[in-house]
Amino acid sequence: AVIHNDDTAFRHCRAMAVEHADVQREMVVPIIRNGAIEVIIGVANKQSDYDENDVTWAETLANHVWDIVAKKIADDEKKTLTDKLQHASKMEMIGQLAAGIAHEINNPLSILMGNISFIQNKYQADNETIFLIAKAIKAGERIENIVREMLRLSTKQYDAFMVFSVTECLKKLFSILKGDLARFGIDLTLNISGDHCNTRGFLFDFEQAISHIIQNARDGVAAQSGNAKSILVTVNTLNEQIFITVQDNGCGIEPENLKKITDPFFTTKPPGKGMGLGLSYVYQVVHSMKGSLGIESVFGKGTVVNVVLPMITQ
Repeated sequence: AVIHNDDTAFRHCRAMAVEHADVQREMVVPIIRNGAIEVIIGVANKQSDYDENDVTWAETLANHVWDIVAKKIADDEKKTLTDKLQHASKMEMIGQLAAGIAHEINNPLSILMGNISFIQNKYQADNETIFLIAKAIKAGERIENIVREMLRLSTKQYDAFMVFSVTECLKKLFSILKGDLARFGIDLTLNISGDHCNTRGFLFDFEQAISHIIQNARDGVAAQSGNAKSILVTVNTLNEQIFITVQDNGCGIEPENLKKITDPFFTTKPPGKGMGLGLSYVYQVVHSMKGSLGIESVFGKGTVVNVVLPMITQ
């Protein structure tokens, strides 16, 4: 501990803001764990001089407080790690199940879709029959999309990793998506800080993951009435990391759904509008790239999705 009972001994306090109380005496107590200083606690302006009894009292109190704080930090870190391990285990299990189901469905579905298309092209039919065939084809295409998403969820593409430019990828993606979103009256904006944003991953999966995030934002914004509809995507770099943020002013996500939003087959969309595989797929892609995914939302006001990826500087 360090004691200053003479204000001339600590001129550093002269640099404090004008409204700060005038420091006459001070005592600084470090909290040490495993030979390293974790925290420094300072108290000041006792009416009489500080002494060793004050040091003992402050160290005892500070150590007890820090033990509580350290335990809370450790518990939070343990819970976070446990949640990640549980989610990874769940994703692996779902991936294996999805692969099996997808392959079982795909073969008979191909025969079914082929036969329906043959009937449609071969025979003349009345309007009602044509309508029913078109509905059958549409239903079959939806099943094909589900199977495709399930296979993508179960497939690991680590061997196809490559270094690519995040900024160039997003610019190309935006040239495709901007016009589509304009049809919904949604303004899509891309702000990029820095040109050298290279990362390593499977390019196709990354493009699909960002598309899923933007499509979810589109659905949330489209469901919100009133204000101008907008989606803002920003790209920044800091400490050899790439930060991609997708922010919308849509309907937001209810608090009880936030923890489940990346679970496979969980969706907040109406029946027929979503399979619940989009954000599960995004989660898998981002973590396969050694990155992290964070989702913040205020129900009725909008959602912010944060993707953090390692930056390749070589």
